[in-house]
Amino acid sequence: MRFYIDATIAWLGIGIVAATALLVRDRMRWLPHAMTIAAVGVLVAVNVIGPLRLVADQNVARLLDPSRVPPDGRRGLDVEYMLMLTDDAVPALAAALPALAGDEHAAVSRWLEDRRVELGRPETTAWPAWNLAREEARRALQALGGG
Repeated sequence: MRFYIDATIAWLGIGIVAATALLVRDRMRWLPHAMTIAAVGVLVAVNVIGPLRLVADQNVARLLDPSRVPPDGRRGLDVEYMLMLTDDAVPALAAALPALAGDEHAAVSRWLEDRRVELGRPETTAWPAWNLAREEARRALQALGGG
C-alpha cells in the first residue's frame, strides 16, 4: 500500500511542478494533458519496478541483514504473507531459502515446488501466457536445482 501511495505522491508532485510551469507560461489549458502524461509515466514506472517484487526483495533483505530492521521492527520473514504473493516473489524467496530453518524452510520449499509445477504446465509455458515475472521465477527455480 505504501508503494502505491508513494507513486500517487510522485504523480501529484509532477502535477504541482507542471501546474506551476504552465501557470508561469500562461498555458493552463495544457494541465489536463500534462497530468495525463504524468499518470502514464508513473504507471509505466510502477510496472517496471514491480511492487510485489520490491516488497519481497525488501523483506528478504531484512531477513538476510538484520541491521536493516528498525529497533522496534519485527525480525525474521513473514512467511505467511510472502506465500500469498505472486511469481514476482519467487526469486526473493528462492534467495531466502538457505537462511530459513524449520517450519519456515519447509513451507517455503513446498510453495516453491508448487510454483515449479505450476510454471511447468502448458498453459503457463505457451507464448501467449509469457510474462517477465514468470520467466524470472522459472530461472530462480532452475538455479535452486531440480527444475
